[in-house]
Amino acid sequence: MNQPVTEQDLHALVDGLLPPDRIDTVNAWLASHPEDAAKVADYRQINRELQNAYPTPTGDWTPARRKIPSRGWSAAAAMAALTLLGGVAGWQLNSYFQPPAAVTAADLSQRLVQPARVSHRVYTPEILHPVEVRREQQQHLVGWLSKRLGKPVKAPELAAQGFALIGGRLLPSTDGPAAQFMYENSVGQRLTLYVRQADDNKEQTAFRRYSADGLSSFYWVDNGLGYALTGDIGPDALMESANQVYRQLTF
Repeated sequence: MNQPVTEQDLHALVDGLLPPDRIDTVNAWLASHPEDAAKVADYRQINRELQNAYPTPTGDWTPARRKIPSRGWSAAAAMAALTLLGGVAGWQLNSYFQPPAAVTAADLSQRLVQPARVSHRVYTPEILHPVEVRREQQQHLVGWLSKRLGKPVKAPELAAQGFALIGGRLLPSTDGPAAQFMYENSVGQRLTLYVRQADDNKEQTAFRRYSADGLSSFYWVDNGLGYALTGDIGPDALMESANQVYRQLTF
């Protein structure tokens, strides 16, 4: 009963997985710790938003002009693919590569894009508490999120695109933890990078775009993690930022 209340307890409470003999202890903790109580309220709001977001989306799904390198291809197969695509070199945003048949746009919407967009809308309007851990503690933030997601994660640099890291936070997802990094430019526009584990460590998808209600997301899955970069800065500018994120996370 004297065991300290942890972040895991907070998520278990929100998800209805907290042992009954632990509920009173956690509720008493929340009554005297308003910051943790605010976290729980945020997590519950995200869960409600996720449930509302789960109907099949009707937005504009567009495969982005970008290649995801397939590490298992032979050199000859890679050369043949490039030849078929007009001799385009490198991975720049010039080639259409479709995801494996088992991974559809609708699948990724449910698991990756919609939660990313909900989290973006919930947290980007915040003035005082947009993030849980600020950029001054970036090393701690990245280490903490890597531990919770079970894989190394990074906070990419977007200075060349005019955006600076604000910080990040841990988020609940439908079947485990997720992470969000938030960026801001000089005029107050914000981007968020949502990261969660993929269902299959070998799963890879093409670089895709989803746009609806004035908000665009570029998303992909690579090396066991799913990523979604979301913002309302315009699809071309967002693609440039997503391109930079992908380079830093992959190479």
